[in-house]
Order: sequence, then structure tokens, then C-alpha cells
Amino acid sequence: GRTLQGLGGGALVALVYIAQDRFFPSRLVPRVVACLSVVWMASAVSGPLIGGSFATAGLWRLAFWSFAFQGLVLVAVVRPLLAGARPGTVLQRRRVPVVRLSLVAGAVLAISFAGNMNSLVLAAALVLFGCACLWLFAIRDAGASDMTRLLPFHATDLGHPVGCGIAMSFVLCLGMMSFIVYGPVLLIHLHGLTPLEAGLVVLTEFLGWTAGAVFLSGAASTHERSLIRAGSAILLGGIAAQSWLMAHGPLWLIIATAFVGTAGFGMMWGHIIKLVVANSSAGERDRAGSLLPITTQTGFALGAALSGVVAHALGFELMTEAGEFRVAAFWLFAAFVPPVLLGNVIAWRFSSLIYRSNSNGKRESASDCEGSPL
Repeated sequence: GRTLQGLGGGALVALVYIAQDRFFPSRLVPRVVACLSVVWMASAVSGPLIGGSFATAGLWRLAFWSFAFQGLVLVAVVRPLLAGARPGTVLQRRRVPVVRLSLVAGAVLAISFAGNMNSLVLAAALVLFGCACLWLFAIRDAGASDMTRLLPFHATDLGHPVGCGIAMSFVLCLGMMSFIVYGPVLLIHLHGLTPLEAGLVVLTEFLGWTAGAVFLSGAASTHERSLIRAGSAILLGGIAAQSWLMAHGPLWLIIATAFVGTAGFGMMWGHIIKLVVANSSAGERDRAGSLLPITTQTGFALGAALSGVVAHALGFELMTEAGEFRVAAFWLFAAFVPPVLLGNVIAWRFSSLIYRSNSNGKRESASDCEGSPL
């Protein structure tokens, strides 16, 4: 059931990111992404509230039926909504790249299982195996035909804006998961919050992302370089601060850093999508647009799994004393400072490549004008 749900949801999300490039000019993409962030925020808030309401009433199975009914409503309204749409081009049949998709799935599963291993050596081996699967996937995909290739050209090239943007998004998202996965239990044990209160605090991360995306979606293209560098630095500062604050408080500062940290990523997310797609070749834009949400989701999945590995290595499941939870709170965030720092380095390179590309484009445009009879 979860597999079918993921296939449908993943296809819809990919189509949304493809559509934004087809139906909107490049300058409006950050605003479209901001609208998507608002919808995502509404879902993030309402979904747990609906599910929690059924669970509190002891009717948790009805929560699944209610969401299934929501899906049926979507099926019913899609056809009338698209009735006036012009028919698109007929898609050619393409062979499903089963081996490459299996490598990606195997990577996520291997790292996820690593968090449940009693042996640290076995956990480390599973993490390395997962990384090897991702590397092999990238190698196989680069050699695939254009018809079956999943990644756009330059997807693994850190010397190109497309490769830099994808790597930056992956690494930064990987480092953001400790608060979502282990924040609630740490807030309960160290700061005396109820489960509902802890859940509301975690929601501030979603609020921060949405606020950053909305309020800076209209930033001029001349400011994008500064936004990307500042946003990645803000995220790094938020995670580094939480490694101390989650263990020692105060609570209001934990909430503030959670909000501001993810706002840093939100403020640049729409501009990253715009710039990665704009720097892809004409035939690669659909691939680039659909790859970005997959990149973030894969980063989230691996980040959650790695946070489980860190927690297991610390003996988290056996902890009972506040002092033990404080040690865990520090390392569950400090362990992800290095990858987010790496993400900052890639962000600076990405913004430099974009600036260089824009400068070259302006020079070429000026050269064209000089040779023109006008």
C-alpha cells in the first residue's frame, strides 16, 4: 500500500515541478515554488491534526479511510478540471530502468536498516553499501541512452551549475533531519513538553521554510547569489546552535533557531530550482525539474536513516537519565554540521558558477548588439 501511495504521490510531485517550467516564465518560478511551499505547509499541519484527532478518539483506522476518500475526491475532480486542456504530444514508450531504480531503493533501504543494527561495524558497512549503490546508479545512468536516462546531463558534474545545484540540495537536506526525527523525544525528556507541544515545536521548521520561500520569492535575480550564500550559512548556523540549545535550552531559542535555520533553506529553494532548470539544455529541463524534488526526498530519507545510526551508536534506546539525553542531543546535531558545511562550500561554488554564466551571457548579448545594424 505504501509503495502504491509513493508511486502516485511521487508522480504528482514530479509533474508539478515539470509544469512550473512549462507554464511559467523563469522569473516567476520562485513565486510558484513559494505557492507550493504554502500548500505543503497546509498539508504538514492538517495531516497530523486529522490523523491525531482520529487516534485520540481511538479510531485510528478511520484516518486511513478518510485519506483514501480524499484521494477519491481528487480522482473525481481531476477530469473536469482538465476538460479544457489541449491534448499534449503522444509519449513514446520507454523501457523502465529497473536496475537503476533498484539501486536507489537499495541505497535508501540499506542506510535505513543501518539504524537498527546492534553492531556498529555492520551499521557502517550498510551505510557504505548504500553510498556505493548511489554511486553505481549515477555511473550506470550516465552511460544510459537518452530515452531511458533518469538524470540530466551534468547531474554529477560539480563544475556545472546543474550538478552543483543538485549536490547542494542533497547535502543540505540530508543535514536537516535530526530535529524532525529526534526533536520530539528530546523536547519531551529534556524540556518537559507534552507530545502535542513537542509536535507543534517541530512544525516551526515547516513554518520557517514556508516563510523564507514566500517572503523572498520576489527577490531580483541580481540578489540570487547573495540569497544562496546567506541561506546556506543561516542553515549551518541553525544546526550548529541546536547542538547546544537542544541539550541546555532555553526553549524559546530552540524554537527560534529551528524557524530561522529552515527559513535559510526556504529563502533560496525557489531560486535554486529556477537556476538549475534555466542552466539545463532545452531537452533536459523536464528531467532537471523533476529531479530536484527527488533529490530533496532522497536527502531527507538518508538524513533520517543516518540520524538513526548516530542515535543507535549512542545507545539512545537504552537512555533513561537526563544527562544521557543531553549527550545524545549534542551529537545528533553536531554530527550533521560537517555535511551542512560541505553544502555551504558547494553553495558558494554554485553561486559563483551562476554569476560567471550570467556574466558570459551578458557579454555575448552585448557582442550581438554591437554587430547588429540597429
